[in-house]
Amino acid sequence: MSSSAKPKIAVVESHSNKLPTLHEGEISPLAANDFEISCLNYFAAKDIAAERQVAVILGCFRSQAVNNWTRPAVSRTRLIALTFSAFMAEFRTKFLRPHWEKTTRAQVLGSRMPENDSFSDWATNVEALHSLLIGTSAELDMNQLRYTLEAGMLPTLATLYGADDTAPAIEKDKFDDWRAAVVVIDERRSFALEENRKAIEHELNLQKRKAPEASDDRPYKEKKVFGEGRKGSSAKPTSTASATSSTSSGRRCPVLTADERKWLDKYEGCNKCRTFFAGHEHADCPNDFPAAEGYKPRTEAD
Repeated sequence: MSSSAKPKIAVVESHSNKLPTLHEGEISPLAANDFEISCLNYFAAKDIAAERQVAVILGCFRSQAVNNWTRPAVSRTRLIALTFSAFMAEFRTKFLRPHWEKTTRAQVLGSRMPENDSFSDWATNVEALHSLLIGTSAELDMNQLRYTLEAGMLPTLATLYGADDTAPAIEKDKFDDWRAAVVVIDERRSFALEENRKAIEHELNLQKRKAPEASDDRPYKEKKVFGEGRKGSSAKPTSTASATSSTSSGRRCPVLTADERKWLDKYEGCNKCRTFFAGHEHADCPNDFPAAEGYKPRTEAD
């Protein structure tokens, strides 16, 4: 194994009706705590007398380091004579990292409530971490634990907590009552946040539904045209050029009569615009045909 590899952490294997097993690896404060609790549960279930408790658990270790400590006859005799609590105190001193109590207490004091956690869940985790210190010189009393939880609250919860008259007024030695009151305040906070989230989500959905109607960037075919879509309507958009042509020209004027042709030929006129002395012929006429409305046939008098 390389020197930079992380050490294997010891695991406690618990059994419902048997003693626990502490496996090989680095022993953490949590592993020591789990082992102690499992042993105490076994002692209670099997009614093991106090003077026999250490002797019973010496076979629970699969750790070479622990067995090296308990195997020699002299050590074994001395350890068996200890109470279980004294054995666990010596066990922690020998196998846990130096100053683990200070390190763990610093973690408790520095804990901060995560943004997405409830106060109840976070407080439970802090209490579990603090339980590793029970029986040591680093253990906090209930008032100190309360102050720690107050200091680590989320700002939104701390504001509601400060404005509330129930939880802060509870006597400082009634930790469980105080904790339950803060849980109620936090549940109100969580409910208000959820309602606010739903309102924002609803508003965003409304805006999304309105957005296509307000946009001018849609393709032409998606935009409504006046009269389009009405029952029985066949109106369709027409081009500007077609509309202009239809308006300006109207119906074409009548076909030239024989007399008109005669007079236009005589006076060098144009058969298209029907002007005498026009200076051009039908093929190169720059003008439109005369409008049909109000048209009068050409005569020599013109």
